[in-house]
Amino acid sequence: MKNLFIFLTLCLLFSSCNKNRESSKSYYFKIYDTDNNVKGYFKRVIVSETNRRVDTIYRYDKNKELQNTRIEEVKSINKGIKINDENEYLTAAVDSCYNYKNDSSDNVEICYLGLSSLSINSSNYEDVFKFSVSELGVDGIAKDRYFDNNFILVREEFKEGLLDYYRIDRTDKIDGLK
Repeated sequence: MKNLFIFLTLCLLFSSCNKNRESSKSYYFKIYDTDNNVKGYFKRVIVSETNRRVDTIYRYDKNKELQNTRIEEVKSINKGIKINDENEYLTAAVDSCYNYKNDSSDNVEICYLGLSSLSINSSNYEDVFKFSVSELGVDGIAKDRYFDNNFILVREEFKEGLLDYYRIDRTDKIDGLK
């Protein structure tokens, strides 16, 4: 009986440790210009825990030279996520819009537009969350962002504003990225 108690205690401890263990996965993205030429790359390394993940985003130029690195802490909240404990919040609730101020003190409006399907190269993405993002400042930048059910970016596409057109698409592994 004593051995059974020790065995069950060890099993319980082991299973609770596994639940808090981190997992890591990398995602790759190509950045395109208006002529569909690759003008850069992203690599997003995601370390996940139960209700929290840390995304490290590496941005590369078209020659695959590292330009900068950014870290985002992402927390799961209901049917959405909160990024960096700041005001940015994405929620997949029907007919929802959310406003916040970004780092430049511009007002930003994020609206959930529903589920969508995308075909990117040879990959098909069904039931991705589609959001419109509008920076209501001087630049007036508007873009659409698509996320999978884990709120990992699938596509971001510039719509209008004072920037050159760009599109960011998830892709398979990109050789040569460090």
